[in-house]
Amino acid sequence: MDVRHLRYRSCIFGTKARKVNVHQLPSIAISVWFITIEEADIYAVELWGSMYGNVNAALLWFREFVKYLKKIGMIQSKVDPCIFYLKEDGSKAPKLIVDIMVDDCVVAGQSNVDRFMDEVKKRFKITTSGRLKKHLGIDYKWIKDNEGMTSILVATMEKRVKDIIKSYEDATGLIAKEVDSLKIHTCIALD
Repeated sequence: MDVRHLRYRSCIFGTKARKVNVHQLPSIAISVWFITIEEADIYAVELWGSMYGNVNAALLWFREFVKYLKKIGMIQSKVDPCIFYLKEDGSKAPKLIVDIMVDDCVVAGQSNVDRFMDEVKKRFKITTSGRLKKHLGIDYKWIKDNEGMTSILVATMEKRVKDIIKSYEDATGLIAKEVDSLKIHTCIALD
């Protein structure tokens, strides 16, 4: 199975927004728009597109991306709106699965991953980091069997757990006992 990570560059910018007015901080309004402090309290800036940090930027991006995925034949899961899949006619198992988390995606499939990546590149700017190694704080290790075939995917969060323990120790001055839970991991057998 081919499992890859991809990220969309500048996905939040440029998405058409409903009319949104942004109140500027007086110091920014004065230096950028050359207006007085009094005018900064009265006037707002109207956005013509989405802006990173805007309250609805991620939603606008998601809607635009969903529209495109459906256009290229992907089916949105009825259980999780962030999961899309592609099925062959008459097949129960999907031949491609896409998991979306804002601007990060995991794409998994037996043979259609390259075609999907090429299709998405036609519309969006993306970067890929190849085979999935890390996603949303989870580290992935691919283990090969005796015949050299990848048969197990191990998912761990050891680094994240250690970072949390270090943050706790730095904040409290106390020493946290390292627990066996650092060795907990999930294995998935790949067919």
